[in-house]
Amino acid sequence: MNIGSQLKERVKKFEPLLCTLKEGEFSFKSSPEKWSKKEILGHLIDSALNNHRRIMKATQQDHLILEGYVQDHWVKQNNYQQRSPEEIINLWVSMNIQLAEAVENIPEEVLYKSVKEHNFDKICMQEFPQEKEATLAYLMEDYLFHVDHHLNQILNPKFG
Repeated sequence: MNIGSQLKERVKKFEPLLCTLKEGEFSFKSSPEKWSKKEILGHLIDSALNNHRRIMKATQQDHLILEGYVQDHWVKQNNYQQRSPEEIINLWVSMNIQLAEAVENIPEEVLYKSVKEHNFDKICMQEFPQEKEATLAYLMEDYLFHVDHHLNQILNPKFG
């Protein structure tokens, strides 16, 4: 199954589970500096936005040096904590379907092209050595890992 299809499957699997969360559990913050489950899902929206931009840019260049972003600033600026769960869930679904569509339309020779110039050691969640060649496919696999990690946090009743 290709990466875009894998992302669509995750959306299909997790959307109904996210909809079962009660507002109190979704908004609970164990401390002011920690994210609530709602803010974690907002972070995944920001990640989808940034990764969409990254892949669009990467398909037009010969390297994979891509922009990072300040996660805490994005979460705070987008005010996820004060927004309704339905709005955040719907936005998460829409952004990930958009990202999946974009990924599905990348030619395989572009998706799996190995390049030496990258900054995956800085922007990926999983450790990736700077000296190792990288592919756009790996960036999306790392994104799937990131999505799974945070969705499992959100759906863990003991988290928070």
